Amino acid sequence: MRIKNILLIGLLIATLTGQEQYRSIQHAQEDWQDYTKFQKHELLSFSDFLFEEGFYERALLSLFQYLYRYPNDSLETVVYYYIAQSYEFSENPDLANLYYNRVQEMSDSTDMVFRAAEYRKMYLLLEAGEYDQILEKTELSEDPYYLTFRGYAFFHK
Repeated sequence: MRIKNILLIGLLIATLTGQEQYRSIQHAQEDWQDYTKFQKHELLSFSDFLFEEGFYERALLSLFQYLYRYPNDSLETVVYYYIAQSYEFSENPDLANLYYNRVQEMSDSTDMVFRAAEYRKMYLLLEAGEYDQILEKTELSEDPYYLTFRGYAFFHK
């Protein structure tokens, strides 16, 4: 009985002294901020892995989850670009086009993401057989990518 009481007292003391006490709200926020940064990077890594492995529907779920959890994040336009590509590779060009347009609305016309979205939209037009529309959009362009799309449109036409 005496050993039982000693163990109980030792367990009680260990419980009371073993827990970390937060000194302030700011201290708790700092501790949890590191944890949420880790979660954010893990979600991005997981989404990238799913995309690279060809699981586009699952990647879409993870990417939309990222947008929901971290609104107005600095990577938002890139995440929308990956969403558009996931729709494109899962053979849904209408939704892909919608999200490529959203990427362009959110970014500056000089950004790399804006141009990449424009090139992917051109590719979707090429795949859809909209050769006249490609020729019209690339008529006076000196951009090498546009010229390539223009050449393919001429070949197919």
